[in-house]
Amino acid sequence: MTLRDYLALHHIKQSSFAATIGTSQAAVSRYCRTRVPTVEHLLAITRATQGAVTANDFMSDDFTPYGVGVSSDAGGPGNPLADVPPSAARPTSFRKGEEGAPCTR
Repeated sequence: MTLRDYLALHHIKQSSFAATIGTSQAAVSRYCRTRVPTVEHLLAITRATQGAVTANDFMSDDFTPYGVGVSSDAGGPGNPLADVPPSAARPTSFRKGEEGAPCTR
């Protein structure tokens, strides 16, 4: 069940729910639309809804950690890296100052 559906079903205002989980009404509004809450707020939402809304309810069917619509078949047409050999997909090492080197800040 989505958070939006839960609040509507139980006639709970976003501002009231926000106070319950310790955040702002604006944050709850974002959680009802598209934003995935912080771990702390996910736990608070799960507790406040008595398990009716969980972390899984914030994930879409096509969710991937990097926002790329990869199909369930990892080598399938939805995978932008399907034709990239593993050695080219991720460099194994960088020297300081080399292009593509990880940021150290």
